[in-house]
Amino acid sequence: MVSSLVSLISKKIIKPSILTPPTKIPHQLSFVDQVMHMSIPMAFFYPKIGNYEPTHVPQILENSLSKLLSFYYPYAGRLNKDNGNYVDCNDMGVELSHVHVHCPMSQILRQPYTNSEHVVFPVEQPYAHMNEGNLATTQVSHFDCGGIAIGGCLSHKIGDGCTTSNFFNNWGILTRDINATLSLAHELKVQNPTRVEVVGALLYKCALVTRGVNNSGSFKPSSLF
Repeated sequence: MVSSLVSLISKKIIKPSILTPPTKIPHQLSFVDQVMHMSIPMAFFYPKIGNYEPTHVPQILENSLSKLLSFYYPYAGRLNKDNGNYVDCNDMGVELSHVHVHCPMSQILRQPYTNSEHVVFPVEQPYAHMNEGNLATTQVSHFDCGGIAIGGCLSHKIGDGCTTSNFFNNWGILTRDINATLSLAHELKVQNPTRVEVVGALLYKCALVTRGVNNSGSFKPSSLF
């Protein structure tokens, strides 16, 4: 049983290190996002290397997650309970659990298609607590062998798979260097673009211009992947 493999070490609510500006507190959701009730799971495994014993791992991960949430602030908010058409970016935070897995990492990796996914993913995923409005949960799994896995489930209402990938990638960057400068999706520039990318960029630019005209000149930042 999975429950016999995992024991809870700690559970905390991590809040953004910087408060969300009042102008960004209501995060409006599109109709598609309003009816979307699913989360995107992602996990990364880090085996122990030699005799290296990382210290203060929980505190480092908590500090970096706190800073990360100041950039991805909608995940730290709560879905409006009345009609679910917007997110209240109130900085209530994201749950981070630390668990002890009573087996080596190799045992889990040899059985990727069993119900052992809860060893690395939080059992209480965001969509299981929609009545509370949670939009993300994260978990750090500590194995007997000394390796760790960092996993989480992020609501699709806020972002797609690319957003989730960027979230965890930037979490890793800040964990290595808390003062690092992040390159978010809308700041990336393609070097030596292909013809397909050039044509795609032109079409995307035209679509944004049209959207701005239809919305009386208003513009919401967006990205194309």
